[in-house]
Amino acid sequence: MEKRQEVREIRIDPKKIIAEIIIALVYSALTALIGIIKDFDIVITVRNCIISCALVLTLGHMYRQEYIYEDLQYSNMRHYYRFWVCFAICGAVSFVLVFVPPLGWPFLGMFVGLCLFSDSLCACAGGTMLLFVTALNAGCDMTVVAAYLIAGCLAVSLYKHIDETFKVYIPTVLTLVCLSLLLLAVSFIQLKRTLTFTDVVIPGINVVVTGLLVIWILRMFSGRVVFCDRDRLLELNDTENPLLMELKNTSQRAYYISIHTAYFCERVAMACGLDSDVLKCAAYYHKLAKDTSFMEEN
Repeated sequence: MEKRQEVREIRIDPKKIIAEIIIALVYSALTALIGIIKDFDIVITVRNCIISCALVLTLGHMYRQEYIYEDLQYSNMRHYYRFWVCFAICGAVSFVLVFVPPLGWPFLGMFVGLCLFSDSLCACAGGTMLLFVTALNAGCDMTVVAAYLIAGCLAVSLYKHIDETFKVYIPTVLTLVCLSLLLLAVSFIQLKRTLTFTDVVIPGINVVVTGLLVIWILRMFSGRVVFCDRDRLLELNDTENPLLMELKNTSQRAYYISIHTAYFCERVAMACGLDSDVLKCAAYYHKLAKDTSFMEEN
């Protein structure tokens, strides 16, 4: 318990807290700018600024706690600021959406992006916060907020676990269908009459844009997170890799020991249901790992 507490204390970096405060102040300032542009009453503008600043600070605390306790998904533990970059981009887009009809907001894509670059808790909190502040600045009906919140939380639950099989087609279809039905329901509730073709144009465009956005986010995520290590492993496991060739030229005996060890590890991994590529890589380079000078150079 004392060791765990010591680790947590070491990981609390003041720079991270300062960065979160700066993001909160910038977000609050942009909220004030929206209030000025839309000619809000000063009381409403101040209220929105305080709420937005408090929400970002709360989100920062939540994300920091998830980081400290190592609860972030995928490789996000190694990239602390990845989430904040995603959040900043989503925040900038959300301020533009203030001037777009509420039924055309692509918030589902924001929920997905935040989920992939943090975890489900921070994604739901961050997406809800952006949605709520945008709704305050736009003065939209809360039924729209409820629709995006339901679709966003569903997306977070479906995209929470993505492995190297990258089976995302069913989650994508389900979330888009859910979003479509919710937007149509909101349109019907707001208009209080039978929907016409023009009534579904904006929600339809929203679903299409959101679908393209989600596909783009997933492609970027697969290339930079899911398969980045896999491509590197395939490169390292090539027996013609320059590092292995250097080992062969230095000591053929050590080279062939590594080759046979890799074959043995692959068979063991397949029998035990382990990752054969990772074990093969460890076997290929276990001789080189003993050479400290070689490892420092490479």
